[in-house]
Amino acid sequence: MRTLAHIKRHLLLPLCLLGGFPLLAQPKAVATITPTRVVAGDSFALRILVSGTNVAPKAVSLAPWYGHCPPANILSQTGWQKSGAQWRQDFTLIAFDSAIWELPPLYILTHLGDSVPTNAMRLEVVPPFAEQLGVGDMSPARDIRREAAHWSDDWPWALAILALCAAVFWAWRKKRARVKPAPIAEAVPPPVPFSVITLQRLEAMEREQIWKHSSLPDFFTDLSLVVRTYLEHRFAIPATESTTYEIMAMLPKQAFPDSLKGALKEVLSQADRVKYARSEPAKEAPLQSIRKAKFLVEQLG
Repeated sequence: MRTLAHIKRHLLLPLCLLGGFPLLAQPKAVATITPTRVVAGDSFALRILVSGTNVAPKAVSLAPWYGHCPPANILSQTGWQKSGAQWRQDFTLIAFDSAIWELPPLYILTHLGDSVPTNAMRLEVVPPFAEQLGVGDMSPARDIRREAAHWSDDWPWALAILALCAAVFWAWRKKRARVKPAPIAEAVPPPVPFSVITLQRLEAMEREQIWKHSSLPDFFTDLSLVVRTYLEHRFAIPATESTTYEIMAMLPKQAFPDSLKGALKEVLSQADRVKYARSEPAKEAPLQSIRKAKFLVEQLG
């Protein structure tokens, strides 16, 4: 019996120690704010300390503070760091709304999936210093000192005006190049009638008296060619390639005046006799032939 009681006493002590171990190893979390009074627009530090666990916590939920400090106000945060027997994580936050913040506990998620609450906190956010001053505390208004004018102050306007002038000039040049003035038509003199040209040739032959400076066959050959060329242009017949007989046969079909046929035949026949028969014409024959040819052209037009 004594031995059995002794065994029970020895077994009971470890069981009691094992039963109380979870109570000793329960994680605890503490949160602190530094400083506890800030000016709106300044930052403050939040430190989370977790003890009672050898494994780093997973995350800190700041959702309970979103009513005062939304996620955009979280400037920075560190990872979990071992500090002695505790785990530490630091946050930097910024406060904007001037008021006394009653901050509820935060919750830390452990590696076991449990949520460990921190303590509640209090933060006083005061308005900026300028808002706390009274009207009498403000410094008197100072006179405005204007900076002396300088040419460089107006260069943007000058550049804009130059650009506008360049654009207007470019548009004017483009329009002027597109709308070209109509060319001035040069006066074209009317064509000289062939009859006038023929009379000028005959007058030159008469004036220069070329039969005196060349052989008579050459003179009458030139005179015959002038008359035949005129007939070819005037009546549209191949006079330069036809004989005198052929020319006289073609003219009635071209409404050639009967009154001028004799004079024409005499001029052409005279030239044929000198060219082909080598007859000696009278001394006044060259001048008479020229004047008859002029008469024919003047009459026929």
